[in-house]
Amino acid sequence: MVKTPLRSKYLRGLADLNDQFCFFLFASDELARGVGRLGDAAHQLYLPDIFADNEYAPRINIRVGDIEQFEAERDRFTFGSYVSTSYEFASSFLADATSLLRSANSSFRAANGDSPESRYWNTLSSSSCTTPPDEVKRTLEYIRLRRNVFIHLDSSPSPRLSNLITDHGSALNAYWTGSVQELDFTSTDVTTFQERESVDLLLLLRVVVETLDDHLATQLDQAGVIQLAAENAFGATPSRMNDAVAADRIKKLRGLILQQYGGSCSDTELDPVVRSVGIRGT
Repeated sequence: MVKTPLRSKYLRGLADLNDQFCFFLFASDELARGVGRLGDAAHQLYLPDIFADNEYAPRINIRVGDIEQFEAERDRFTFGSYVSTSYEFASSFLADATSLLRSANSSFRAANGDSPESRYWNTLSSSSCTTPPDEVKRTLEYIRLRRNVFIHLDSSPSPRLSNLITDHGSALNAYWTGSVQELDFTSTDVTTFQERESVDLLLLLRVVVETLDDHLATQLDQAGVIQLAAENAFGATPSRMNDAVAADRIKKLRGLILQQYGGSCSDTELDPVVRSVGIRGT
């Protein structure tokens, strides 16, 4: 297998979040241009005076000259919110990946860990699977710990984040060379998110999900995938079985596995499964 059904779900969701982030940047730029056209003489005027037709202006009763500072605070929270939301969405991949592994692999053994990343990596190991590169795990951990700094309004990195930066920051910079522009894993300035840094983090979350899905696909048992796909396709609507029905099911199941997993299966592998799943008695 070369992919899983999780791939499209999570990449589509992260793409939607990225689009919303880019629209926010677009709207911010247009606001800055509009304010710039007002000229210096308008700096002492209040928003309700300048934007009298905007129903929200009275709720933000500040001078035009104060907009730049106000925007800086807005950006700080908005950038952090987009990164935090994107991390939460991407990290849900680990739970879904664990469920898929449980359904497809007879060797599955759940394992504990002190973080979502550790639990997933430990579960892969205990299930006789290989694990993705440690840098991918540490990247997720880094983003999660920075998310925690943001949502708890901490004024400094936690000891765990500080240790990760000290011990692995340089290696992470080297690993992601060419993928990021301004993100520096060795920097201890982690209490706020800058614009380009936020763009880098959203990009990395997408790459991390792609990497995890690529890896997971190679760890799934083909027989387990066939069984799972057959149960999803035929289990809810049992039918009588004959050679014609079996042939039709084989064709459908082969197409589903190709579409969802990018894999190919022989008739020999598919035939006994389609004849045993969702069968009504004669």
